Amino acid sequence: MINNLRNNYISIAKAIGIILMVVGHSGCPIVVGRFIYLFHMPLFFVCSGYFFKKITNLNSLNSYYLRKIKGLYFPYLKWSFLFLFLHNIFKQLHITDGDYYQLSNYIRQFCKIFVMTDYELLIRPFWFIKELLMASFFVASLSLIRVKYFPRIGIFLPLLITIAVALASHYIPKIPIIGDCSL
Repeated sequence: MINNLRNNYISIAKAIGIILMVVGHSGCPIVVGRFIYLFHMPLFFVCSGYFFKKITNLNSLNSYYLRKIKGLYFPYLKWSFLFLFLHNIFKQLHITDGDYYQLSNYIRQFCKIFVMTDYELLIRPFWFIKELLMASFFVASLSLIRVKYFPRIGIFLPLLITIAVALASHYIPKIPIIGDCSL
């Protein structure tokens, strides 16, 4: 008999993270919100990386990059450009604040969206997609480097590099790509 039981721990952890995110955004007491914000997004990232398969060669790294670009970056662009296109209509309907966009505003915003440095107001909840995309690229690249060049070092080197990048992004927030993503 095949065991079809599924381990639900990751699904339960994601559900808890979603509930905490809703509580954190619902106007809860400041102390509760600060506590939730300590770990709710890292919880999602850990759940996302739990089933990460070790990258062992350049072909599998390229394949992984393409999957992430198709699964995260292209949908991000599609929805961001749609909301950019509808910006003046949303402004006319009083759905959003801000100025009406002229052609130069559209071009500037298009470029910012393309390189993931800014978002349309109504799509700002997509901020985490850039972070998830960059984190997945970072982890996949570290995985290949560790397997190929440091096979005996274990998890110490990737952990050390991750801590260094986190500290750098905190203390030097304007580093392109890994800098502070807060808006």
